[in-house]
Amino acid sequence: MFGLALALPCQARVVGLVLDDSGSMAPIFERAQFATQLLVSVLDPDDRLYLVRLNGDGGRSAARST
Repeated sequence: MFGLALALPCQARVVGLVLDDSGSMAPIFERAQFATQLLVSVLDPDDRLYLVRLNGDGGRSAARST
């Protein structure tokens, strides 16, 4: 019965992430990048990830999980 519950389709998720790439994050930025990669790795192909860089040029990007 438990295995059957895992097989049910789920609704696509929309995830918003703000990534702080400011100078103060420099010592631990690799960890933030790794955490972002980990998040992307667990998303389903139909999920959407919106990434905003905190110290970036204000641009936004939408990516689909692969």
